Amino acid sequence: MPKHDESSDKREHQRFKVCETVFALLEGDVERQPAQVVNVARGGVCLHYFRDKYACSWRQLTISSFHADCFLGQLPVEIVYDGPVEDEGCRPVNGMRRCGLKFTEPTSTQQALWDIFIEQNATTLNGHGLKPGRNDLLPE
Repeated sequence: MPKHDESSDKREHQRFKVCETVFALLEGDVERQPAQVVNVARGGVCLHYFRDKYACSWRQLTISSFHADCFLGQLPVEIVYDGPVEDEGCRPVNGMRRCGLKFTEPTSTQQALWDIFIEQNATTLNGHGLKPGRNDLLPE
């Protein structure tokens, strides 16, 4: 699988970092996989996880943050990419994997809660916080 380079992607939505206390639970028909949220966008999320014995057949995502007292459950998702996390020398890092998910037909309530989560918990990828009241994440 080719190395995933976010800097060269043509994304529909701007990506934002979140604090390290934001976690996810990927859910399939019978399997569940814990993960750490790396960054978020209005239309999806990027995660790091250690693959267990399960295949990547996840259909739902639950997000939880202890710091922000947040819980978003059963967001419908589709896998966009999944591959090993690589260090600067393009070598796999201790079995860790990187997975990109896009939301597939979230309810209007789920999308509204996700937008609020981003606005309250995200910083730009260069480390600057979002300005209070800034609403460029929402549709025009």
